[in-house]
Amino acid sequence: MKNMLIVIQVVIMVFLAKFFNANDSNLSKYTSPSLKNATISSPARSSTRLKSKNSKGVFRTVSITNSEEAIEFFNETTVDRLKSMEAGKLAAKRGSTQEIRDYGKLMLKDQANMIKELTTIARARRIDIATKLDHRQAEELKELDALMTGEFDKKFIKMIRNDHRRDVRKFKSMIDAEDADIARLSNKYHPLVKSHLDKVKTIKLRPSNNLAPIPLSFD
Repeated sequence: MKNMLIVIQVVIMVFLAKFFNANDSNLSKYTSPSLKNATISSPARSSTRLKSKNSKGVFRTVSITNSEEAIEFFNETTVDRLKSMEAGKLAAKRGSTQEIRDYGKLMLKDQANMIKELTTIARARRIDIATKLDHRQAEELKELDALMTGEFDKKFIKMIRNDHRRDVRKFKSMIDAEDADIARLSNKYHPLVKSHLDKVKTIKLRPSNNLAPIPLSFD
């Protein structure tokens, strides 16, 4: 009797072993070879891209390397260029001397080129930049345009000197920025705006305007 039980147990064990081996073989048919030896790991996190919605609810990829400094740089620099370009337009149209009108045309050309490059890079980096002046700058230009010819010349030159001094300091301080685009643009624009500043210092007002000399003190 005992021998009979032992034989039955052996038969059952052999049957079960064959059964499970057969199932394992069948399951392997549905398993990708590349996954057979795979291990489970947490999903990799992107260190360079993010998905975000714009104002229209459309998803787009944004580089997370766009630091607050970069966003501020592209926005402020573009708006400042817009103001200088509009001031150049006014000077080219309303300047009382050919020297002032020519300087206005020079500003209009160079500032437009700078805006084009800034806009191209900002779009490539998915940075939303301003496309118009802020209220303060718009009002400042409106007040400039409302002045009589002689006062216009004086106000224009003073405004541009102040703006160019600001730009020279800004670009000089960003020449060694960690952001490659900011550093390159600052290196490129610094000598340009410096040349504009040097040139506007030499512009003389018409003697008939009887205007007090503009202080030549610079920071």
